[in-house]
Amino acid sequence: MAEKKRSAQPYDFTPAFERSVAYLSCSSQRFFGLVGHALEPDGMTQGAVRLALLAAQAIAREVGHGPSNLGLVLQQVRSMQGRGQVTPDEVAALAAMLRDAAEDEHDEAEVAALVRATIQKRLHHEAVVGLMDSYNSAPGDAKRSRECLDRMEGIGRVDISLGTPMAEARRSIDSIHDLERLSLGIQELDMQLGGGPPRGTESVVISSTGGGKSMMMNTVCANALLLGRSVLYATLELPVPWVMARLKAALTGVPINSILNGHLEEASLKLDALLPRLGRFWCQEFPAGVATPEDLFSWVELYRAREGIYPDLLVIDYGDKIRADARKEENGSAAFGRVFEKFRLFAHEHSLWVLTACQSRNIRQTPGTKKKKADRTSLIEKEDVADSVAKIRVADLVVTLTSKEDGVIYKVGKYRYGQGDSIVGPLPHDWECGRMVPVLQAANLEPVPF
Repeated sequence: MAEKKRSAQPYDFTPAFERSVAYLSCSSQRFFGLVGHALEPDGMTQGAVRLALLAAQAIAREVGHGPSNLGLVLQQVRSMQGRGQVTPDEVAALAAMLRDAAEDEHDEAEVAALVRATIQKRLHHEAVVGLMDSYNSAPGDAKRSRECLDRMEGIGRVDISLGTPMAEARRSIDSIHDLERLSLGIQELDMQLGGGPPRGTESVVISSTGGGKSMMMNTVCANALLLGRSVLYATLELPVPWVMARLKAALTGVPINSILNGHLEEASLKLDALLPRLGRFWCQEFPAGVATPEDLFSWVELYRAREGIYPDLLVIDYGDKIRADARKEENGSAAFGRVFEKFRLFAHEHSLWVLTACQSRNIRQTPGTKKKKADRTSLIEKEDVADSVAKIRVADLVVTLTSKEDGVIYKVGKYRYGQGDSIVGPLPHDWECGRMVPVLQAANLEPVPF
């Protein structure tokens, strides 16, 4: 895109603010609908910012609303490059600018307010000029002034996005059925979940002490590795050697105690045979009550820097052990909810699965009285989560585990992508080998190719 004389007056934004405007216009449909659509690309001083706005506005003309992610913008710009409208260097500069902007914090509401004020000031000026010109025998300028004043009122208050057309809605519905799923390794439960939770979601397991939380996460982890997926396992409860022993037991069927006692020959032979099909695995111990969500996210970023890609699955054993700092205006329950919300947003932003767990209270009020007592007979419900129900409000999938003499009962307490309040089991377990079922769902399946 050859440099040309700009037709619009500069907005006089700082370079950093221009990058925020470009980033939000390319990643937030709401921001684009409120103010991004009204910006004149020529009013920006940076070429990459002008190109970003041009691409976002081109997308809006095609689909009726602004882009929802940066990938759409880059795809649009590459199409422009194919038509000879922009150069490879301009595409590279735009990609670098958006990549840098993605690492910054952007207060969308504040940026939108400043942009709105700037555009309103410009429209007000145009309206005044039009009214003055109308006195010089130019009636059309008076009409233009009224239009400027009407636009000035709507800027930043009304989202002008056309919405979602029927064809796009149909594609969105169809895509739900094609979502990549995470098998939990338990065939009956996977069937209830339509194959498992979709990529980019947070799943939470709830059980009592010793009820199978870590075993469940170990099962999901082993099953994912058998399918060729990459897994990061953050342990805040057990030492790394114990986690490794449990994982090796789940993969090989050799009892955990045999591995811990040094009887490794059988496990090593079986593990060597499995290695060609296993995904990448890393385990790190974090101090309970000290580590924050940001500490875990930094660890994930280290993996991405090393491998060039985010892991498929992040296991946090377990979420209750993460430090939750309450703000001045909130209580501890809200702080716990914020921690789990961060997990969910991280999963969505980086298109990976997050799996964690919570302790259950297992103490209920006796009907007709104010007395509370331990209840070991009833099924654990999602509301029985300890500390704060805010933790499960944000989760995409909540599964409770109730251990009985004849096996484990799984209850799907919540599922955004299917039926909740459904029960599976009781199913026999194989805790001796670190897994919830004797045979993992992926044991006889081909691994997913990288």
